[in-house]
Formats: sequence, structure tokens, C-alpha cells
Amino acid sequence: ESRMRAVGGAREAVQWSHSVTAHLMGRNFVGGAQFSDLNPELARYFGTERGVLVIQVLRGTPSSEAGLMPGDVVTGVSGSDIEDLRSFRNVLNQVYSRQRGAVLSLIRRGEQVFVTLSR
Repeated sequence: ESRMRAVGGAREAVQWSHSVTAHLMGRNFVGGAQFSDLNPELARYFGTERGVLVIQVLRGTPSSEAGLMPGDVVTGVSGSDIEDLRSFRNVLNQVYSRQRGAVLSLIRRGEQVFVTLSR
């Protein structure tokens, strides 16, 4: 994804690469996707009581390769329920300590979908 930034009064394009990591992108990014906790209104809208909402997915990242899309709600990781962004990160880290990929349970347009997020 390209972004514009001001440099010495000029604007230049900045190209994100595969090496951009979550800690450089911000605390709401995991695997190249931005997530948000669900508030009660969003939870009702998406028909769930828990999970994290996918806000954006950067191209060329593990999240885009897994097929995550903005509007998806992640409700589980490898069989464990996800309540919020903190539990999503914790469970994902636990799974990644044992294996290279984690199966995410999603709600996408009212349907349950499963994708594998690799690290």
C-alpha cells in the first residue's frame, strides 16, 4: 500500500513492504491487518457477542494472504474464543509458539468462515 508523507516541504510516496511489523504499524495491527474491539452496538450489528472487527488489510501481508477482508469479525483462534483485541493477540501468540499457522473463525456477511493466518 502506498502512503504519502511530507518530507522537507515536498511529498513523496512511501511503499509499505513485507517487513513492516505490528509494533511499527501500531497496537491495533496484527499480521498486517488493523483490528478494533467490538462495542455493544457493533456486536449486535454483526450478530455476535464477542470478537474483533477487521478495519483494513494491507496487501502482501499474512492477513491478506489468509483472505481476511475489512468487515470480517474474528471470533476465535484455533478453537479458542476471542473476546477482544487483547485476547486475540494472547491466543494468537500461544498458537504461534507451537505452530506456524492459526485457524481463525470469522463472521463474514452473516456466515461463519475459517481462514488460516500464518506468521
